[in-house]
Amino acid sequence: MIELSSDRLNLSVDPDQGASIRSLDLVTASGRLPILAAACPSPQDAGQSALFPMSPFANRVRDNRLTIAGRTADLSPNTDDPLCLHGWAWHRPWHVAQVETDQCHLTLRLLDHGYNLSLGYRMRLSETGLTLSLRAVNDGSATVPVGLGFHPFFPRHPDTTLRFEASTLWPEGPGHLPMGHVPVPDAADYKLGRSLPAGWRNECYSGWKGTANISQPCLEYDLTLTSIGTTVLMFYADPALNRFAVEPQSHVSGETHTGPNGLTALRPKQEYRIAMTLSVHPHSSGPLHKQNVAT
Repeated sequence: MIELSSDRLNLSVDPDQGASIRSLDLVTASGRLPILAAACPSPQDAGQSALFPMSPFANRVRDNRLTIAGRTADLSPNTDDPLCLHGWAWHRPWHVAQVETDQCHLTLRLLDHGYNLSLGYRMRLSETGLTLSLRAVNDGSATVPVGLGFHPFFPRHPDTTLRFEASTLWPEGPGHLPMGHVPVPDAADYKLGRSLPAGWRNECYSGWKGTANISQPCLEYDLTLTSIGTTVLMFYADPALNRFAVEPQSHVSGETHTGPNGLTALRPKQEYRIAMTLSVHPHSSGPLHKQNVAT
């Protein structure tokens, strides 16, 4: 386990369990406040952690098929879901390349199904936030389809509110896959900020502006998520859980072709990189906290 700290933040990372983050806490005079929803006490895999990286694709592969290096690869499920989920990096132990007081660098060689990717994952704490950078380099001799993403979980409370702006919604269909896309309807629009939905949500938003704001009044802070290299935001909320996820990623779930809304065709020696910063600041009332409850 790697423990990082800054003046106000503590971060716990498990390189052996998919480079997953176990916890990210804000240190206050009255104690620690969770910025990410803490991992289960004894997590069975990274999916029960606070945050994990997704590579070489995010979320589900439609029909469990990818075209890799010019051939069709039939993938096997990697969880109890019938579709291969979130890639393979979250199920691999990562190598610890560097550790300092407030930052670390992890690496992984991914050789599944004809891929030959070198992954680099940097985590850095500041006084007010955490910055993550995920990098993939194609070390193979053929072009391969690549997608990257971050899967953070946040604490869910009755007064938690969420705000982000996107142009297109991909409604969930059978198998937790999108069934087409539509302009974001009012009932699913978070651009003015609203409470978390009372019902199930597991949907992609494309045309995302790269910023999301989460207000946590009962924890006395607000959080700003900013992301680079990702134009899609996956929103997962199960009212039975005390956590929810907003996941910056490079492509729409299930769109595991290359091209618009899909994976990036990464040429030999080419690099692809995404980054995300979580910034924390004291809670303040405003337009974000005065919208209707979502349904």
